[in-house]
Amino acid sequence: MILSIANGGQSGVSQAGRGSTAVRGTKECGIRVLGPRILDSTGSLVYREPVPKGEVNANRIPSQVRCSGSAVWVVFFNGVGMMHEDYVGVRSLDHGRTWRIAFAQDSPGARSRYGVGAEPGPWTLVGARRAYFVGTCPACSEGKAFGLVSLTVTKDGGRTFRTYPVPALSGFGPVGVRVTGDVVRLSARRLVRKINKAPFEIYKRKTVTVRVA
Repeated sequence: MILSIANGGQSGVSQAGRGSTAVRGTKECGIRVLGPRILDSTGSLVYREPVPKGEVNANRIPSQVRCSGSAVWVVFFNGVGMMHEDYVGVRSLDHGRTWRIAFAQDSPGARSRYGVGAEPGPWTLVGARRAYFVGTCPACSEGKAFGLVSLTVTKDGGRTFRTYPVPALSGFGPVGVRVTGDVVRLSARRLVRKINKAPFEIYKRKTVTVRVA
C-alpha cells in the first residue's frame, strides 16, 4: 500500500507533484497516511476516508499532505474519470486529533458542496486557517490540454471556499503557488515541443497574480 508521511511547515509556497508533501519531518504534524487511513504518531487510527468496500481505484495515487500550525490537511486521490479526478480533501484543526471532509469530487461515500477544480493541482497552507488550491478543468476549454485554471481559497479552515477563475492561465499546467498577504502568485507551464536531446522538452512558462478578498 502507498504510504505518505506528514511533517510541518508554515511556508506559503507549494510546487506541483503527485504524492509530494510540503514537509521535512514528522514531529510537527505527527500523522501517517496509509491508503484511506490516517494514523497518529502511535499508529492508532484517527480517520478513515469513507471509501466503499471493494473500491478498486481508491488511493492508487499517493495522498498529499500539508500542515501549518495546528492545521493538517490530506487530499486523497481515488481514480481518474472522464476529464476529471475523483478526490476527497479532509482537514484537522487540532493537530490531527479530529477530522472533517472539507471538499470532494465524485468520490463514492464522500459528499461536499465544495470542490477545488476538476483536477487538483498545487496547493499550500498559510497559518492554521488559510488554504489555497489550484485546479484545472480540461473539459472547460476545447483544444487546450489543461483547459481553464482556477484558484480556490478558504480563510476559515475549510468551512467555506471561494473560487477565482484565472483565464490568463488557460491552457497552461499549474506548477506552483506562492502566497504573500492577499496576493497569490501562480506559476504554470505549457509544453511547446519535444526534442531528441536534453532537456528533451521545451516549455513556455507563465506567472500571474491573483488578489483574493
